[in-house]
Amino acid sequence: MSLPAVAADNRRAVERYPLRTKVLVVIGDQHRLDVRSLDVGKGGMGIVSDWNLPVGTQVVVKFNLPVKHTSVPLILNAVVVNGALAGSLGGFRVGLQFRGVSPQATQALEQFVQR
Repeated sequence: MSLPAVAADNRRAVERYPLRTKVLVVIGDQHRLDVRSLDVGKGGMGIVSDWNLPVGTQVVVKFNLPVKHTSVPLILNAVVVNGALAGSLGGFRVGLQFRGVSPQATQALEQFVQR
């Protein structure tokens, strides 16, 4: 028995790179989650959360990105694109896709992935 192939349109368009840092996820006006990152790229990031966020949830992520001997604080809009229980990570692995990234944030992300 073989597993079905992954559709080409269901794959990341941009590669991600390991990043282990604290991230604050803000949902609406009231909900704040302290999570940790797994990876980041120009298009999004993977996080580990105690909560499985529903696909389509709009969030704001706040974290510091290490770039060229400094730390750049980023505040980015994102949407949840996937989530699954990952016992080996101690929570839910949640995939976020960035939306409306500013030119300054894009530059910082590009510098991070080119290291």
